[in-house]
Amino acid sequence: MEGTLRARRRSSGFLPILKWGLLAAIVALGARRVVIQSRALIGGPYPAAGDFRSRYIETQAWFDGDDVYRLAGADYPPATYVVLWPFTRPWSLPAARAVWCLTSLLSTAALSLLFATALAPGVARTMASILPWVASPTAIAMGVGQLGLSIVAAALGAVLLCRRAPSPMSLSIASLLLVFALVKPSVGAPLALATLATPTGWVVAGLGTTLYAAATGFACHLQPTSLSACVTDWARNGLVWVNTGYGNAATWAYRFGRSDWVLPLAALILLAAVAWLWSARAADAWTQIGVLACVARLWTYHYVADDVLIYLPMVALLRQVTRMPAGERWPWSAPLVAAALVLLLPTRWRDQGAWPVLGPAANTFALLGLLAALVLLERRGRSAAHQTVAL
Repeated sequence: MEGTLRARRRSSGFLPILKWGLLAAIVALGARRVVIQSRALIGGPYPAAGDFRSRYIETQAWFDGDDVYRLAGADYPPATYVVLWPFTRPWSLPAARAVWCLTSLLSTAALSLLFATALAPGVARTMASILPWVASPTAIAMGVGQLGLSIVAAALGAVLLCRRAPSPMSLSIASLLLVFALVKPSVGAPLALATLATPTGWVVAGLGTTLYAAATGFACHLQPTSLSACVTDWARNGLVWVNTGYGNAATWAYRFGRSDWVLPLAALILLAAVAWLWSARAADAWTQIGVLACVARLWTYHYVADDVLIYLPMVALLRQVTRMPAGERWPWSAPLVAAALVLLLPTRWRDQGAWPVLGPAANTFALLGLLAALVLLERRGRSAAHQTVAL
């Protein structure tokens, strides 16, 4: 009996050491990747900072009055170049790369802090707060200078501000964040829908839409073509790239030889998201934005850098799981474990797929698992609430 007790004490003392040791190792590996990719973003040769380099050239050309859509094949909306002006136009390219690196690091820190607020103190909060620093999509996004990290942080901040007591300051900040989130509509637009779940959010959405429309009008004024021509050219250029990503409705449509399904499928997914949001308007804000992040990843084309979207449903599901009785957690934890394994893989495995199970298919299945778990849990909670009201 005494031997059994001693063994239990040893194991209970060993497990925390193992747990925190594993977390420390993950943080160290993740920090190494972030440092390497930050250096690449600041001063690495092409293709380092390749995406940001393109946005820099396009913004400079836009304010010089060049027809960016026809000369450079740009596929970002007009307002994007107005919003990116402070990060590009006043700077030389090397300085702008350093500015964007700082912006990306601050966005990652913001995500870390926001994720921590979603959970009670403990191991789960620690895991959520380190997730943006250790997951491979962060390193990939930073290395190529993608916008996704900043877009996701801005959208999440706008949605959470809508849930606070309204004040002129919070409404203004949320509206500005919403405009920034729409710099890349393929990521930001579905996330922005979460603002519509509250009356305050409707105010923010109205202000943000007005500012975005003003930025669009000003941007098109700088071009040699009309506003309608700018929008048409932007949409046409975007359709050129819809079959170049993975794990989304556009690539699935092309795989079945139905390129004519791309736009109807995207519209159908967004309509389904709006319908679900209406039915789940009383749900937790994190659940809403977790589901909409999955929608953002699925409704149109994305590359591996935009897998930063997967962080949101992971935190939303972790928040739900940690509130459950211990005996009910395991089935709902399985999608979290699968997603964590996928996101913590070495970058080259996720990007190239050392084996099929470690490539794009694993990322897609992990995302779908998180989406299914969040939708089912929200529905279960709604059913329980109805039963309580009926009693």
